[in-house]
Amino acid sequence: MSSWAIGRWLRHRFPEAGLHKPRQRQALAWLEKHGAPLLLLSWVPIVGDPLCVAAGWARMPLLSSALFIALGKGARYAVLLWVSSTLG
Repeated sequence: MSSWAIGRWLRHRFPEAGLHKPRQRQALAWLEKHGAPLLLLSWVPIVGDPLCVAAGWARMPLLSSALFIALGKGARYAVLLWVSSTLG
């Protein structure tokens, strides 16, 4: 949620700056196309944080963003726990 909050703050603090990096623009376009459920991918390295920043920038609702981010990251940790208990 910190990345989401940073995106929200950036849009409020620097409204004329915009998201200029190609990865940021791509994340914003994905969010506009697919909506908050795309935040289930917030756990993916390199992709997840820009998605969360773009969600804040796009002013996606706090509750739906938090829900999908928590589900995505929770699933990652559930898989890691399962793998560690299976192998160890």
